Amino acid sequence: MTERKHSLTSDELRRVWQSDEWKEFVGKNLGDHCSLCGSKESLLLHHRTFVYKLESYMDSSRVVTVCKRCHHLIHPHNVTELEAILKKNRDRLQRKDEL
Repeated sequence: MTERKHSLTSDELRRVWQSDEWKEFVGKNLGDHCSLCGSKESLLLHHRTFVYKLESYMDSSRVVTVCKRCHHLIHPHNVTELEAILKKNRDRLQRKDEL
């Protein structure tokens, strides 16, 4: 039987989000547009993989810049709408490459 990993508590996350270290991490890792739809509005960092340990939370290889709307859509109950946005963005980028 494998040992179950424990996720970070909301108190641990709150302390991280309020820290100067987190603010510096965001400043260094936040891109200038959403990686999914290209928006430049309401940007934030999203962890690509679930983080179980506090030490791994500020690992730049685990984060991607997304807008607030796409961040909401990333989660499983919104997959269909996210797929439509990604298709539209791929089509837009493809047309741009053809010019």
